[in-house]
Amino acid sequence: MDDYEGCERVVVKTGNVINNNDILKRPGKTAADELWEGLRSAASAGIRQRNGDEMIIKCPEKVYADDVDFNDLLTTVKIFVNDDSQDLLKEAIKKCLSYLETSRLGILVVAFQPGSPQTLESLKTLWSILQASVDDGTVQLIGLSDVDTEMFIELYNWARVKPSIVQISLTGCCLVPPQLKDFTKLHDIQLLTHSDPHEMLPQDKLDEILPGFPVKQLYVAKFQAHIKCRGVLATKGYLLCAHKGN
Repeated sequence: MDDYEGCERVVVKTGNVINNNDILKRPGKTAADELWEGLRSAASAGIRQRNGDEMIIKCPEKVYADDVDFNDLLTTVKIFVNDDSQDLLKEAIKKCLSYLETSRLGILVVAFQPGSPQTLESLKTLWSILQASVDDGTVQLIGLSDVDTEMFIELYNWARVKPSIVQISLTGCCLVPPQLKDFTKLHDIQLLTHSDPHEMLPQDKLDEILPGFPVKQLYVAKFQAHIKCRGVLATKGYLLCAHKGN
């Protein structure tokens, strides 16, 4: 606990996990393994910096190679939140932009973690922030992940800036719900699948990464950037931010 004395917030940055052979080369690796091992590796061996009441733990592995042209990148971020705090989502977007050294994200998808208040009102609360991000040019396309079909349709009909993307889990759904499939086709919405873990950071994994730090609010951002036209993955990694609780 002494490591976090006086800290109200801890941020863990994995750098580019593509270059972490301990993670990528292990047989049978899953998306959950990549996330947990990437964060654990950064937390245990990363560079620690204090910025007021914030502790930043950053993996020595850089986000980009030296020869990357930022104008050639399409950047995608998926943010997993544990409540509908607008301030938390705004902070997450800001930190992702800073870490990825860009002023604009190509795609931003938001997902609630299990146990979070996923209601239509909570979705509207966060969607207002996503709409504002499109308005100010911070994000090009916005979407949601693992949301009830009826709720997604209601949000779509309410939203001023419509969702361009909806993701569903490969592990949680063998077949795409017919109603969602028809709706996305009718409205030209990208319907995508993902293999992210059902719960991004179970309590036991969180305790391994941040031992002794009591967490109240939490978000995890998964980022990746492809080189446009070529489809080559230039970087991939994660950012964790935990706010202290009692």
